[in-house]
Amino acid sequence: MKKAAASVEKAVEKNEESKGGDEDDKDKGVAPNAQNGAKTDKYEGGQALDTVDVNIWLPEGFNTKQLAVKMTSNNLEVKNKVSGEVIVQGKWFKPIHVDDSIWCIETDNKNKKFLQLNLQKKTGQNWWEYLLEGDAKINTQKVEPENSKLGDLDSETRGVVEKMMFDQR
Repeated sequence: MKKAAASVEKAVEKNEESKGGDEDDKDKGVAPNAQNGAKTDKYEGGQALDTVDVNIWLPEGFNTKQLAVKMTSNNLEVKNKVSGEVIVQGKWFKPIHVDDSIWCIETDNKNKKFLQLNLQKKTGQNWWEYLLEGDAKINTQKVEPENSKLGDLDSETRGVVEKMMFDQR
């Protein structure tokens, strides 16, 4: 279903672009990365319509037993239990389903540890403009959703998409 919604959003976006012409994008935020997310000095991430994936870089020499992760529906706090140092903290762009969101410690190919968060969006299928309050805004109009087939859509959504396609011809 998420692919179906992505197709609808892409069709709507193309339809709006053909009507609106070229607008000034500089106030709409930075272009998203290849995963439809962003990279900061503390983490990088990507998103689909219903999920957000984030990799938070952990300090060198970090022991996983030192990690304290607190995820609530509206907030995130990652800190070192021993020193009390906050690694990342803030309010989510929109609420998450805490029970359906998970985290784990991973190691990259350079033997650097990171905290991987897999978040389930609570407010339906949408694009987040940022991960945590205070982050640089992502231009969600530049997000490139995965393509899907008309057959993946429910009958009502399919009718809307087919009408838009017909109108564009």
